[in-house]
Amino acid sequence: NGYKLNSVFVIKEYPGNKILLGSSTGLYLYNLSTRSISRFMENTPGARLFNRTDVRSLSMVGDDTLWVGTNGNGLFRYSIQDGSCVNYTTETGLIDNSVYAILCDRKNKIWMSSNKGIFKLDPSTGATQTFSYKDGISFEEFNTNAAALLPDGKMAFGGTGGFVVFHPDSIQESINVKSPVLIRFFINNQPFPVRKSYHLKHHQNYIRLQFASLEQFRQDELTYAYQLEGLDPDWIFCGKRRFISYANLPPGDYVLKIKCTNHNGIWNDKILRIPITVEKPWYQTWYFIGTMMLILIGIVYGLFRLRLNQKTKLLLIRDSIARDLHDEIGANLSTISIYSEIAKDNLLKNKEGVPNLLDKIIAYTQMSQESMSDIVWMIDSRNDKFENVILKIRSLASETLGANPQINLHMQIDEEIHHLKIDMKQRKNFYMIYKECLNNISKYASCRNVWITLKADQHTIYLEIKDDGVGFEVDKTKGNGLIYMKKRAADIPGEINIQSIPGEGTSIKLRFRH
Repeated sequence: NGYKLNSVFVIKEYPGNKILLGSSTGLYLYNLSTRSISRFMENTPGARLFNRTDVRSLSMVGDDTLWVGTNGNGLFRYSIQDGSCVNYTTETGLIDNSVYAILCDRKNKIWMSSNKGIFKLDPSTGATQTFSYKDGISFEEFNTNAAALLPDGKMAFGGTGGFVVFHPDSIQESINVKSPVLIRFFINNQPFPVRKSYHLKHHQNYIRLQFASLEQFRQDELTYAYQLEGLDPDWIFCGKRRFISYANLPPGDYVLKIKCTNHNGIWNDKILRIPITVEKPWYQTWYFIGTMMLILIGIVYGLFRLRLNQKTKLLLIRDSIARDLHDEIGANLSTISIYSEIAKDNLLKNKEGVPNLLDKIIAYTQMSQESMSDIVWMIDSRNDKFENVILKIRSLASETLGANPQINLHMQIDEEIHHLKIDMKQRKNFYMIYKECLNNISKYASCRNVWITLKADQHTIYLEIKDDGVGFEVDKTKGNGLIYMKKRAADIPGEINIQSIPGEGTSIKLRFRH
């Protein structure tokens, strides 16, 4: 079939009238019935790990397990039933990667010879035990496939210095060995003092450490394993390597565990434990998340309240407009209706008094038009700018007081006030107070001079209207005008101060925040 088997080191019987051929070019299967040869389990991924290596030894344990020893690639345990394969090397505890002969004792322990002595493997635990000149063997280099299992259970291995015969049960296992200790600890490649535990910040998530057992006897034969509890699902066997590292450790609580074997490959039950805590970053802590939740709840509640306030404000505006229409327009229309009925009766009976009634109807109609115009002006958002308010109050002052030649009007308006803005509620109440003051002056003051002063500072707007008319006693006034002005000042909200002395005049001061 084109296969070249120049060096065949081991031949083993295989079920189905076949034999296994271990050679320098791999492991082959020869069919005695058909006299055909093929590479062992060519299409099985597990077998492909070893069927092209330098195969030096073979051992069948039962009908399912095949042990394959190689020159340089360690030992392989292959399951014929499911095709799985496990590789044992110096990284997992073997003393050497060359396995020249394989024997299995009555306890199913695997014994092997190599270039560095004899060693034993416990398949159930993966533990290894090594025997060399330190144990009384006069040589360490053994030969390929020079081994035999004797009828009494003894084993014989041959090498460059002769042969060794022993019984596996006579080998005593020593388990006493000192546990590992921490030698060096690095955080983000910076050395840190050796401690019993470590509490790290979230950015200190790259750790590196060195460890060793303080056992002096045959220390070079000790093997190690480690596990970071909380991250590693199982023990990680690192052989004779005595340093480990972890990068990008996520926040959490861990326990780093390290254990070692003695020179016979027996694991010590004394385990080094190092608690390690990596803090969460501030944005993952419970108080930050809780604060964000409260802020989010506050924002949602704030938006809800804002929407509710907007709806409430809209309802208040509608109520205010309805109230103004009722108070201003409704009263005037009622009066116009009454005068119209009287005029109609007079026309049917006699024509006396009809012109006077028509004049009153015209007057109330004009008042209704003015009131409607004021209401429209007050709800128009374009008039939030104070410069439009100033134009309105100048116009009102000119119409109310300027038309009277007996009154001298003095207006002083701060130029800095033009850029200010006030909302509809403030604008409405401010204007209605201003209008009420001018109407009262026009009707009752009998004054020669009126002073109107409007100014503002950083936070407050000031309005003062003063006349030199007849004045009145504030406490004895029974009209509704002063009551309405005080109520509108409170709605702004603002403060109003009304002072009047009979015979000297009246002063009204209003101030509110803008």
